[in-house]
Amino acid sequence: MNVPLRAGVPNRLRLINITPGLPALTFVLTDGFNTVTWTPVGKDGAELPVAARASREARQLVAVGETYDFEITPKTDERLWLNLVRGNGEWVVQTRLVVRP
Repeated sequence: MNVPLRAGVPNRLRLINITPGLPALTFVLTDGFNTVTWTPVGKDGAELPVAARASREARQLVAVGETYDFEITPKTDERLWLNLVRGNGEWVVQTRLVVRP
């Protein structure tokens, strides 16, 4: 599955863990093998205060029932992948985020 994103403008990603048996999932957004940055903007459906919106490494642990919202502004030449990893480091799934002009 490919997820389309628009280059040069903020795109919002919502991460949710609704699995019954995977209590600790880590989402990691990469450009190839390099982790990119994103800005947290929401938690469990509520907007974060401006003071909590500092850009940081695109890696987030999400427990069952949690929801996180992040913004990214991709560049046209980025090849983004959203990776999902179990708490023990085992890879679960990877999704391509296709950046379009």
